[in-house]
Amino acid sequence: MLRICDSCGVIDEEPRHMHLNAPGTVPVNAAQVASVGARTDLSDEDRVRIITDIMDTEQILKHFACCAAEGCPDGTCGSN
Repeated sequence: MLRICDSCGVIDEEPRHMHLNAPGTVPVNAAQVASVGARTDLSDEDRVRIITDIMDTEQILKHFACCAAEGCPDGTCGSN
């Protein structure tokens, strides 16, 4: 399933580390929403799911490598 990485912005099927936060903690990246909304290479289902992920103010999705590079909050990404 295609997902966006909130760190590097790449959309792919690589696994993600999901961090859950208090509601309203994660700011919505309006530029990402506009960029994904304009992509014609994504199916409607993928586009909606990815935009929904971007609009979620509680969850962060990052590639394991991106998360490790930024200092994984629970320390698990350094071993992946």
